[in-house]
Amino acid sequence: MGDSGGARGATGGAGRGDVSNGGARPAAGGASDSAGRAADATPGASGTTSPEAGDTGESGNAGGGGEPSVTLPTLPPGIFDPKQVYLWGTIAPGQCSADALAPWWAPNSAQTGFSCRNTTEGVAAPELGAGIDPKSARLIYFITYFFGAKLFAFVADGDGSGVIPQMPQNNDIPIETVCDWPTALLLDPQGKGVVYRCESGGGGVGVPVIATYYWESGEELVIATGYTPLHLGYQGTILVTNDAGDGAVQTPAGDVTPLSDSLKGLTGAVTRSHPTGFWVLRQTDGSRPPERWDVGLDGTVTLDGHYPADASDDLGENCAFEAGGALLCIVNGRDSNDEIVRSELGDETASVVYSESTNPLVKIHISQLFTGP
Repeated sequence: MGDSGGARGATGGAGRGDVSNGGARPAAGGASDSAGRAADATPGASGTTSPEAGDTGESGNAGGGGEPSVTLPTLPPGIFDPKQVYLWGTIAPGQCSADALAPWWAPNSAQTGFSCRNTTEGVAAPELGAGIDPKSARLIYFITYFFGAKLFAFVADGDGSGVIPQMPQNNDIPIETVCDWPTALLLDPQGKGVVYRCESGGGGVGVPVIATYYWESGEELVIATGYTPLHLGYQGTILVTNDAGDGAVQTPAGDVTPLSDSLKGLTGAVTRSHPTGFWVLRQTDGSRPPERWDVGLDGTVTLDGHYPADASDDLGENCAFEAGGALLCIVNGRDSNDEIVRSELGDETASVVYSESTNPLVKIHISQLFTGP
């Protein structure tokens, strides 16, 4: 999970507006066929499904490498696989408290229970950061109030078929913080837990804001002076950036190795950790296909390859990596329907794995994708 003030990690995108008014995008193998199979999959007891890989492949992009090659998980409500990507959408576009979560492969399997009422109940704020904590396998997210913000681990209240209760966060698990207005969520990929940011100072002209990062235990996470953490990595490493947006890798000892000039400007990039480093999504020009760059734990930078040109339609703004390196993005698709497409490095076209043309229960409206760190 990346700091929402810089690169986007577990959240994928900082938030997606309804894109249904844009131009149509050519579907990869047929939007309705591919997403229709996902939408019609039979829900398991958990509210998710586990279709075999062949199910998606038969209906979408003929022979496309973007289809998943493993059985997708079935988990209890409120529990998520940090290796997978999920949709934070809605069961009623434009309606307060209608936010819902669903796997992209089972968009009729909704999980509801988000507040959006008043200052007492607060407002769920995924744009501040949201991601799956590998330690608990729960979604960690913010609720904002007039007087501050709080962090919670999500506990589902319903499946979209009944009335959403008042104060739905009452059964969510609060995460204690040392400040009243925590921001910038990060998650440890090896299960150490949650990190958040507290700010002090900034009370007048020329008074700098001082940002301090804390583990959920209250222990401070020390960040090198002049840098902001973007993503927690394996073996205690951290992907960081300076004020100019240039990246570096911070070691467990606190030393910083700047990245080479071939990967400058990480602000706003989609990122994900993996056991030997970090992946960074880069697409600076809409006429060029998205690139995946690998940042090693020692700071070495390598271009892994390219995703298909139709993998993203907004320079990667609404994308997220699976743990295996596949890319999922929210795009504007056929007949101006919002879609989610999935692709692997080297694919010629992206596979449509979700489409609103099938009228799924969980829809895309000011929505985003989320995953683990």
